[in-house]
Amino acid sequence: MDQEKKTISCQPSYDRMLPIWTQLYITTELGQTGVKNAGETYLPKTEGQVEDGNDGTVRYDAYKKRATYYNFCSKTIKKAMGLMHSKTGVIQLPEKLDKWIESITIDGEDIYSLSRDINSQQLLYGRIGLLLDYSEKGQFPHVVKYSADSILVWNEIVVNGSKKLQFVLLDESGDVFNSESKTFEKKDQFRLLALGRGEIFEYYYSVLLDERTWITWDIDSPDQSHEEFRIFKNPKTIDYIPFTVANIKTTTMEIEKPLLVELSDLSLSAYRADAEYRQGLYLQAFALLFLIGFSTKKMENTKVRSDGFIHSDNKDAKVGYANASADGLGEMRLSLEALKRESEGNGIVISDKEGVESGKALTTRITLQTSDLRELALTSAEAINKLLKWGLEWMGSPNICKYTPNLDFNQEKLSPRDYLDLWNVAVGGGISLKNVYRWALRNDMAIEDTYEDWLVDIQESLSILGFSFGGAEYDKGEGNEADDNSNEE
Repeated sequence: MDQEKKTISCQPSYDRMLPIWTQLYITTELGQTGVKNAGETYLPKTEGQVEDGNDGTVRYDAYKKRATYYNFCSKTIKKAMGLMHSKTGVIQLPEKLDKWIESITIDGEDIYSLSRDINSQQLLYGRIGLLLDYSEKGQFPHVVKYSADSILVWNEIVVNGSKKLQFVLLDESGDVFNSESKTFEKKDQFRLLALGRGEIFEYYYSVLLDERTWITWDIDSPDQSHEEFRIFKNPKTIDYIPFTVANIKTTTMEIEKPLLVELSDLSLSAYRADAEYRQGLYLQAFALLFLIGFSTKKMENTKVRSDGFIHSDNKDAKVGYANASADGLGEMRLSLEALKRESEGNGIVISDKEGVESGKALTTRITLQTSDLRELALTSAEAINKLLKWGLEWMGSPNICKYTPNLDFNQEKLSPRDYLDLWNVAVGGGISLKNVYRWALRNDMAIEDTYEDWLVDIQESLSILGFSFGGAEYDKGEGNEADDNSNEE
């Protein structure tokens, strides 16, 4: 994430979102080091430090060093990623394309690693760009990822009632190794993906430009003699740009507000509250010696020691210590704890819930708390499937290739009591035993491969315990006058 504002003229929505992306980058990816290096941007000086000039700067550095920054966003992302990828997504494609999805990105990542990268960027910045780039003949196409802040300018046109991407300008600036000087040098360059216009058709092309060339570049009728100009031919040109965006809810070019903005703000509020609280503790712990009625000249050459003494002939002379009052420290601590609790509950987190909770209530709570994660997973899968579809078209494959993400975010183990409740519903004819088996299998409470095997094992277990059942019926055997309490046990 480049923290410098682009000199190039960017999309208005990009300019509005860049400060938010920068804050998220500093507060989450750089964490405490980045926040403290930002200085007064996130932790202003106190009034006393401002008035105290150079000494105030020294005091501010100590004030900042004592403060603790709580990276709630990073914690939330780790938990969310653990939920989303606790189970692997499913890919449907012909075996001959296994090698493609095993190394589908330009960096050699497989499709599952690509999915994780997409979800991580969606969670933090709410956006990631994905380009399917063509390779040399005989090689598979590969995916190139672009961060939210590298998608600078774009334009869409309406064709047959639907929006179509006309061009997108991507920032590929970075440090480039100079083999002669053996040093890294900053190089500004931009990749333009666009549709040129031929006599009777459109064609997709890609070109690397500097800022000056971009300003004068004719998008519709490009200079094909440019050394970095490439037209897609595999084996023919295409009339669309193989670039898509995975936002939070959509794969459109419109920018969406990131999910963790408020949590980042809360992290900074807790950081400032912690700084003030620790400053109060510091001032209370260290007392200031004050002397009244002593000669200034005499005191200049006097060293006051804890095991020594000082003397004055002035009968009104006084010696004492002054320190800050503890009044308000309790309130400051409570305020800080309240901010922490609010931050813990504001992220996309599945927290443990105290007390007994029914299976239905648990499922409902998890569904509500993970609704954002479901949208992220489905949107990322939509973007990945666009890339797969384009790739199949380029390779001339008639097969269907589809990626389905994991949408089961329930990691809280259901209890045997839930199983018993469900069993009793089945006994009453509310649901079929087959559905009980499916539920048990899904929640790791059945190991049998088939429903029939499960029935055999259940019947055998009940026989050993003195019970019997047949089909959907379930009867206690003679001599088993067990009450409800024994069932619960």
